[in-house]
Amino acid sequence: MRFGLRDYLVALQDAPQCNGLEGFCRSQRGTMPHKRTIYRWHHRLGAQLVVAPVFATEPLGLSHLHAFLTNPVAEWDRFPYAVEYAWVTTDCTTRVLYLHCVVPSQHRCVAEEWLRTMADAVDLVPAVTGWERLLPHHDTSLPPVSANWPRSSGATQVLRDMPLVVPAVFEAWGRTTSLEKTWHAIKQRLGPSVRTYLPRQHYYPTNGKQHVKRAFDVLSQEGLFVQYAVRYRPVVDGSVDAFVRIDQERAGAFVKRIRDDCTMIAAHPGADECLCRVTGGQPLFDAILDAGVTRVYWVHHHATDSCPSRVRFAYEQLFNPRTGEWVLPEQRW
Repeated sequence: MRFGLRDYLVALQDAPQCNGLEGFCRSQRGTMPHKRTIYRWHHRLGAQLVVAPVFATEPLGLSHLHAFLTNPVAEWDRFPYAVEYAWVTTDCTTRVLYLHCVVPSQHRCVAEEWLRTMADAVDLVPAVTGWERLLPHHDTSLPPVSANWPRSSGATQVLRDMPLVVPAVFEAWGRTTSLEKTWHAIKQRLGPSVRTYLPRQHYYPTNGKQHVKRAFDVLSQEGLFVQYAVRYRPVVDGSVDAFVRIDQERAGAFVKRIRDDCTMIAAHPGADECLCRVTGGQPLFDAILDAGVTRVYWVHHHATDSCPSRVRFAYEQLFNPRTGEWVLPEQRW
């Protein structure tokens, strides 16, 4: 990376609050390059750099489900719980679809049943909200690889008092955006029904970014902001990139063993096993093989990038803003 950029991205991942780029620059004044320099980096890198907020979903009644589908049906991109996908392989010949799903806890059995009808073979890894880190990092330790986020199956009062947190979280998921662009996406998605997501609030149709900012502020005040996820494409291009499934009791030792060969690592802990996504150079390939893990899915970037499909969490089908409750889609998937 060019001088100063990695320091900025590492500091951004450590940001304690979701204040947006402007707020982050204010909080780091004197320790980071001038905000004009940071804005230039974002403008110059464009789609090569994605910075998106990550929130703990468990207190909102949502759990994570990572699915690996062999020979999936053609309509897989319509699955309403999916937030991220990638094409992977275990043997360099069989293409497997990875789907990261966020599922209301009371929908878990239904979602698993639907997933099992979508492919010839399906492997599921339940997990809680994870973490990620660019390496090397100024902190020599990594967050513990354990399922340590709240596991409450009931939504908090936040969903009833501020229903807009739901579209705010999912319209910003995995993409670089602004408050204004997030509001535009929400308004375009919901149309006139957006008013139902703003109970007891004055409605600002043209300055709706105020609503999004308030939603993010509420999530931060409730302690649900985890970190900013950073996707810097030059870190991935030409690198080894893999999902590794490992028993929970061995996950901490595995991360410690391979971290020196990684440029990025993410962990999605579960009760019984942990799903790690690791990226690095050629030495990482050898480190994974030497670690003795057997459940490895190698990411096929060309197939993923050239895939015309997109996935999104269909909150307009799954959430009732009037009651603050999660609901099943009206039509079976």
